[in-house]
Amino acid sequence: MQNQFGKINLLISIFVIIVSLALFIIFAFQISKVSIAEEPFFGKSSKLQQKVQIFKNQYGIPHIIAEDLNDAMFGVGFVQASDRLWQMDYLRRVASGELAEILGPQAIKFDQYFRALQLRTYSELVVKNLDPFSLKLLNAFSNGVNYYIETHWKKLPVEFQALNYKPRPWTPLDCILIGRLMAFTMNFSFWMDLTYFDIANKIGYQKASELIPTKVETIDFLLSDTMQLKPKIVDTLRADLLHSEDNFSKIVANIQHFFPYIFQNFGSNTWAVQRPANQKRKAILASDPHLKLALPPIWYQIHITTTQTNSIGLCLPGVPLPLIGRNDYISWGITNGMLDDCDFFIHRIDSTGKFVLDSTKKIRIVFKTDTIKVKNSNPFVYYQRFIGNDVIISDFLLLKDTSVSASFYGIKHSPQFPKSFGLTFKWTGKAITNEVLGLFKICTAKNWNQFLEAKKYWGVPALNFSYADIYGNVGLMLAGIVPIRQNINPNFPTLSNGVNTNWIGVQKLGNDFSIFNPPEGFVFNSNNKTFSSTFHLSNYWSDPSRATRVYLFLLKNQPEVPLNIEVMQTDKVSEQASFVLKRVIPILERHSSSYNKIESKALEKLRNWNCIFSERFVAPSIYQFFLVKFLENTLKDELGESLFNQFMYLDFMAMRMFLELLADSSSQFFDNLNTPHKESKEEIILKSFLDAVKYLQKTFGDNVDGWNYGKWHKLKIGHPFSIINFLDPSFSFDETSIGGHNSTINYAGGKLFSPEKVEVGPSARFIADMSDSVVYWILPGGNSGQNMSKNYSDQYQLWLNGGYISTSISKVPDARFKLFANIEAK
Repeated sequence: MQNQFGKINLLISIFVIIVSLALFIIFAFQISKVSIAEEPFFGKSSKLQQKVQIFKNQYGIPHIIAEDLNDAMFGVGFVQASDRLWQMDYLRRVASGELAEILGPQAIKFDQYFRALQLRTYSELVVKNLDPFSLKLLNAFSNGVNYYIETHWKKLPVEFQALNYKPRPWTPLDCILIGRLMAFTMNFSFWMDLTYFDIANKIGYQKASELIPTKVETIDFLLSDTMQLKPKIVDTLRADLLHSEDNFSKIVANIQHFFPYIFQNFGSNTWAVQRPANQKRKAILASDPHLKLALPPIWYQIHITTTQTNSIGLCLPGVPLPLIGRNDYISWGITNGMLDDCDFFIHRIDSTGKFVLDSTKKIRIVFKTDTIKVKNSNPFVYYQRFIGNDVIISDFLLLKDTSVSASFYGIKHSPQFPKSFGLTFKWTGKAITNEVLGLFKICTAKNWNQFLEAKKYWGVPALNFSYADIYGNVGLMLAGIVPIRQNINPNFPTLSNGVNTNWIGVQKLGNDFSIFNPPEGFVFNSNNKTFSSTFHLSNYWSDPSRATRVYLFLLKNQPEVPLNIEVMQTDKVSEQASFVLKRVIPILERHSSSYNKIESKALEKLRNWNCIFSERFVAPSIYQFFLVKFLENTLKDELGESLFNQFMYLDFMAMRMFLELLADSSSQFFDNLNTPHKESKEEIILKSFLDAVKYLQKTFGDNVDGWNYGKWHKLKIGHPFSIINFLDPSFSFDETSIGGHNSTINYAGGKLFSPEKVEVGPSARFIADMSDSVVYWILPGGNSGQNMSKNYSDQYQLWLNGGYISTSISKVPDARFKLFANIEAK
């Protein structure tokens, strides 16, 4: 029998080898048809008024030069397509719910979910309401993309070859779709409202409310030991807007866990600094947006020169203008505004599933059929249920599927949503706004007042825009729209009564949400709370550790040269760790007489640590697992494994809760429900330290000196094709040890329940010295999305080691730039 199994295994192995070899040969053949441009392209197009020239330097960074603005947008479309066409196509397909058309039946549920978000529906409304100038700009960009497709139809990027399809023509709608997709992925309330709802269903409304951190919002919290800033007004919810626990619990008592599908952690820094008044040097700006790291990178480096603008910066592929950049007069950077811009509504549905019972009058549910094209299969026809204009999103929440929930949150049991309830949502991303015109206003601004003009047009996502100019001025504005709520608790889904609970509309944030030339001589934001309001802005701010570090750095060492900014952006010191250890070390030392040698040495490592998250140090390992064990020992008995993982997934909210719990000895969560003894905070701290040491000892052995952070804290940047083993080496970077933390300026984070896997980090670093004629920047990969290009990975090692490349903002390309394309009017 054993012999027989051996033969079967041998046959299986041979079969696998033959299939893999066949796939490799097919893949190699397809690669042979891929075009990596080595010679300049010359062409003509009837869509141009005059000519456009495109030059590229050794890093593949293009400089587009045209007299006419729309000709330049044509050039931007052409060159973006030359480097990122498949990424652009992939992003628009995600937003539209059209992945099954290229990936097959396995993507149907994913498409259903994204179609239920209605990104395409509301993007179409945005396009219909664009002013002629903005529409003309997007049409010109689309013409450039399509001209590239037409002239390179037989030699497209390898992903098209591998999946055996061709891209359809590009349209202005696709640009708006990608912008709305970005807005959705930066929408934290979509995730957290559902998480707190699930928690409330298990432990009650009042107790769940205690897991919404309210103290750790501004840097005042972490500065209380050393210095105190002016107190800020905290925007809180009025008591009369909160639903009673009894009524809420009765309505949702039987509703089980449900989750959104897509979420990415974000954490970004930006600051702008004035030079001392006695110097004639101008302001400096820095921006490093932290996003999920992937290949190709989410940002595209570009330089655009016309008679109207000379701007250089970072675009989203599929969007024609830079979100981060500089021109001859100003520079700008961004962070997520972290606003609470989404709310959910619970509707009671009758037994037929055809009527809503929100009020005494029955409201009919509208059924609409939709069809998804599926590769190598028949079209998939299904229906969506609508209450008014809102889809019942609970019909399509993919994390009801065990296989999906296990992949994302480690949840073993499939969540359910009862048929007697339906969930809809309101989101500011459904509003009609004009971010294209807002970006154009920013890219062409020459001073602060012109920069502020962009606020009139910017809607979603709400962003903090930093500002610096050649006159030495600095500023920060929060731009976007927020809902006008009526009788809604914004942190929990609301029972809809059909009359008194709703959004009245949305409002744009005015110029009072801005700072210009403050006395400190600098502005900054690291996703912390900066502005207060008489109406609710958010509870979803980041842990202010990074912001505190930026503030202290700028206060003590006002940078006067870009090199100092580079040091700041790669800084791995954690103010969070400093705050925590001041409170934890004394407690651990009180119990040190009972420690064994390994525990004593671990305590010594923490005691002597300088709070730098270096991959070479041991203390960061002990600290990180202490942090995880502390939250686990405090919350897991109340929440259970699934809900605990769900809460931990959004790391910055868990981090704020961690800090609040450490500062509060009276929290009811310290008591373990599974023991007769009532635990105290001190007991939880001691147990968490000992648990962390046991885990590290079991994983890495008895030698404490061998527990260095980089041994387990690792980064692997992959491409969508990385899931195919034999393609992975061609598209992805090798796994590497990395320092940093989600509390350091040099961000390196991920899911807290699996802290060994770094997924989020600086998706770009950008510095603009307004007294200089260059920008300093870097990507975690390269500017090309074509894996056979040298520019696919040529910036990665520099990025990994804190390096930068410099690029001139001169209107005339220097000798390092070579002609890439010359396209004339036909």
